Amino acid sequence: MLKQVIRLDGNGPAGIALQPLDLDPADFQSPLPRQNVHEYFADEEAGPSAGVWDTTTMQRAFGPYPGDEFILVLEGSFAMVDGQGGAVTAKAGDSVCFRNGIRPAGSRMCDRTDRGQHGEPAGGLC
Repeated sequence: MLKQVIRLDGNGPAGIALQPLDLDPADFQSPLPRQNVHEYFADEEAGPSAGVWDTTTMQRAFGPYPGDEFILVLEGSFAMVDGQGGAVTAKAGDSVCFRNGIRPAGSRMCDRTDRGQHGEPAGGLC
């Protein structure tokens, strides 16, 4: 196991661009977004991983959530709606955690262009 402190940069490591993800249109309730990722660390045996990810505005179709996830929002905002209609929203600087197996009804990720004049989420869930 890697034993070092890992600094995560929101744009990926210096000189290494975030890599585009190959997406399945069936996973989205919106037009297919553009998403990029850099995984800084993954331990497949123990389970944890750490990385940075970005997306253009999108709405994802969900079944049971596929794992535990901690999110620190660097830019933009998102909202996740659970099966009972409750929404969790987060904007830049916020952090949230989702547990394995929850059944969200969907989520909407908004890029920084979907923000109001004062940084507030633009209409809808974001």
